[in-house]
Amino acid sequence: PTYQERLEMIKKIVPNCKRVIVRIQPYMTEIKQDLLNNLPKLKEAGAYGITIEGMKFAKKKSGLVKVGADWCYPKDILERDYTLIKNECHKIGLAFFCAENRLRAMGDDMCCCGIAGLSGFTPNKFNLCHILNGDIVEPTSKMCEKGTAYCFKSMSQDTISGRFYSKEDFKSAMAYAYKKNPNGTKEMFGKK
Repeated sequence: PTYQERLEMIKKIVPNCKRVIVRIQPYMTEIKQDLLNNLPKLKEAGAYGITIEGMKFAKKKSGLVKVGADWCYPKDILERDYTLIKNECHKIGLAFFCAENRLRAMGDDMCCCGIAGLSGFTPNKFNLCHILNGDIVEPTSKMCEKGTAYCFKSMSQDTISGRFYSKEDFKSAMAYAYKKNPNGTKEMFGKK
């Protein structure tokens, strides 16, 4: 759909849902001014806010830095752009959420999907973004059940770890993932 068709979709969806959050992904520094110019149109269409995340590349590109397995814009460049975008959002009454893990705390809430304060929605705060940004969080009872850690299999990509994680609980796997490489994890999330 064209940009105008997307704006029309927002107008049709807004009366039938609790919130419309527009995801700006991938954010590329070259579109900053276009995005700033279009924020009022998003507000006018009825959007509650935006969530933003920078472009990630699988292969090395000049001027980018390696974060985990991806090549990304340096944190300071995104922080500069996101600060400007956040300020413009707030000027016109849009919420700002940051899906960029290294900068998640820049958002109006640590949960990047915009559910903060919505009745019937409870964010999962037992994750590395929250933990590394100082939130004191507890796992849910479900996260303590054996067999809930299978999602961690993707960290190893082998059959042995798949069998291991299928028997583990999410809480233990989260602790193991953090202990395995706390400095690397902290760097991924912008902590020193």
